[in-house]
Amino acid sequence: MSSKILYVFQFCIFSTHCCLCQTYYGMAPSVEFYKIELDDQACSCAIEHIASLDAPVSSNGLTFTPDSTLVLSNGGHLFEVDTLSGTSTLFFTAPPGSWQTINSIVSVGNGIFYGIADFNGALYRINIVSGIITFLGSTGLPVTGDLTLFNGNIYYTSLFGIMLLDTNDLTNNQTIVPYHPGTLPLGITPSHICNSFLAYDGLNHQFVLINIIDGAYTIICNLPTEVDIFEHISSMLEFADLSDCEITLDLDCNNSSGATDADYNSPDYNCLSPGVGIADEDIRMSYDDIITTMQISVTGNVPDAPNEILVLNGGPANIDVDGSGTDILTLTNAGGAKSTDFKDALRLVLYRNTAIPLTPGPRTVEVQFTTASGAMSNVATAFIDVLELPLLEVGLGPDIQACEDEIITLDAGHPGSSYTW
Repeated sequence: MSSKILYVFQFCIFSTHCCLCQTYYGMAPSVEFYKIELDDQACSCAIEHIASLDAPVSSNGLTFTPDSTLVLSNGGHLFEVDTLSGTSTLFFTAPPGSWQTINSIVSVGNGIFYGIADFNGALYRINIVSGIITFLGSTGLPVTGDLTLFNGNIYYTSLFGIMLLDTNDLTNNQTIVPYHPGTLPLGITPSHICNSFLAYDGLNHQFVLINIIDGAYTIICNLPTEVDIFEHISSMLEFADLSDCEITLDLDCNNSSGATDADYNSPDYNCLSPGVGIADEDIRMSYDDIITTMQISVTGNVPDAPNEILVLNGGPANIDVDGSGTDILTLTNAGGAKSTDFKDALRLVLYRNTAIPLTPGPRTVEVQFTTASGAMSNVATAFIDVLELPLLEVGLGPDIQACEDEIITLDAGHPGSSYTW
């Protein structure tokens, strides 16, 4: 009998007053037990080996029930898993031949589970109280990894996208997020990030966030090669009300620039700089609706105005740019732009100061976005230090008259310096 790895994922949700931790569990084809921790914005992950899992499992599903019981399916059996020790206890056996080999299960409460067969998408309702198993028909698309519950709706990963499952009318199933080229999500479960699934991408061996508003993919972390695949992940967030969202923007998710909270420390600017960026690579955004606009402004101390400007050349075709070359830059969704498009545009924005000489001192650039609902994010700030380099006195010596074909070398002094004539 094949076996599975059970992994534990722990996510911390930070507020002003406390840190709340949410634990995730996952299965993969092996027998090791791991814990994975992510911070409040899912900027990175840390993996810790816990123990070996003692359970007769195969790739048939993993789900929580509303009373916090972790359940795994193996053939026609359901087991309760002790999340501390990994031991499993059989508590339900289906009548022989009552269901096919299902690939995933999900609990919806009151002793009711749904399961999907892996090849033909056959859907079953499993009532462990009455012992009745009902074949509901075929979804038309087989499940590739997981079933999950998100804000009261059932979703599953098919061959082509994440599907919204209508258990009352299987012809009404909808693809809510088509897969990006080169990706194949397997295990999924709701995350603490607004409107986003936590998903395992089987083709790239990564944990990602998949947003159900615009379908944006955000990579959380690459997994070590010794960690196996995750066909199934689950958490108690499947029974939480996740409809309330905090609209947030973070210019440097892992704070690698040295700035804290939502801010970013830009590189220093001096008269030799072509411009400095105002955001790190790991921008994070959470939102309740499609992002419509983003405003970027030079604010606060601006002693060299109007020579302190923001510049954006190029960028995604579905974002209109207004104000490039001024102190206020506005990015507008021209139709079909995702949060990832706004992130790509933001990474191309440069602060420039064309004053001669520069006035040294700190500068700030503020960024904020608005969604289609009218909600606005927090203001995130990029901090820039403008430096005044020492002026170099350049002397080429007395005038020299060169004859035809004569080569003269002029020494301006200051070896290694660059000059603009």
